[in-house]
Amino acid sequence: MPLRAFGHALSGPFLFGGTAIAASDAGFASGLAPVLCGAVAMIFTRLYVKCVWSTRLTREPEPAHIPLWAVVIYAAAGVALLLIMPHGASYRSAAIELLVGWTAGCNRLDYLWMRRAKPEAPEASDVIYNWLAERAAPYRPSLTRLGHAVSFALLFGGVALHAYASGFSLAGITPCGAACAGSDVLAVSAVLCGFGAVLFVMAYATIAEAAQFLLVDSWKHVRPGPPPPEMPVWVGALHIVFGLVVFFAIAASVESSQAKQIFDNSWMSVSADGPGDKAVTLGGWAMFRLILGWWICGADVLRFCWLRRRAAR
Repeated sequence: MPLRAFGHALSGPFLFGGTAIAASDAGFASGLAPVLCGAVAMIFTRLYVKCVWSTRLTREPEPAHIPLWAVVIYAAAGVALLLIMPHGASYRSAAIELLVGWTAGCNRLDYLWMRRAKPEAPEASDVIYNWLAERAAPYRPSLTRLGHAVSFALLFGGVALHAYASGFSLAGITPCGAACAGSDVLAVSAVLCGFGAVLFVMAYATIAEAAQFLLVDSWKHVRPGPPPPEMPVWVGALHIVFGLVVFFAIAASVESSQAKQIFDNSWMSVSADGPGDKAVTLGGWAMFRLILGWWICGADVLRFCWLRRRAAR
């Protein structure tokens, strides 16, 4: 049961990722368009199951698995995509990626059909969560501490790596001349950026928790007792905005050069109108560090500090 649930849970990401990467490698789409191709593949699979379900001729209970003819038609649609895909230099790798994604889509068809045939059955994510929770229960305190430690480390590393890879140096803001032009100063600058990011999130959690307690909780919850531990949505939303500001600010403080320009295949770009009209771009690896380091692990650090403050009250 858990093994099948893992297969069903992974079929969606594999379908999305295989289609998106194949569209990018084949030259069919660039920028954010491959992401849209992956989203279209997910939506098409769900709509296809809905259409097949609506073609039932009787109201008798349907089998737990999708009919074979529906799977064959779905697979034929994947073959059609292979035929219309541009035959470039990366056609072979793109074809393999699309086949892997579409095979996972066939497995997702069966899962979506099962969810309609047996709506009372638990979702794959719930099965996996319960299975993992049972095995992790004896080690939960240690795993929780380890998870928080990893979040602190990845928040520090994500910002530090972005500062180092983009070429950000204290030489740009400190008038120390040639003494700040070496690679050692570049590494020190990156380390300081990482430490600054961790301290900033901790300070932000303290200020946001105090503001929530004074301006909202003290008026909304008048009964004696501790305030609710849940972190409001606005705190997480501002954290996401601060991440964009930090990463774009680091990239904007560096003049583009061939030696330090690592923002190929850009995902996000902003430009300012004015003298110079400089465009600041975050590429794939920069966005990966932003999402994993700041948004995901930084949110865990923010929640950890928030709960510590709430517990102290």
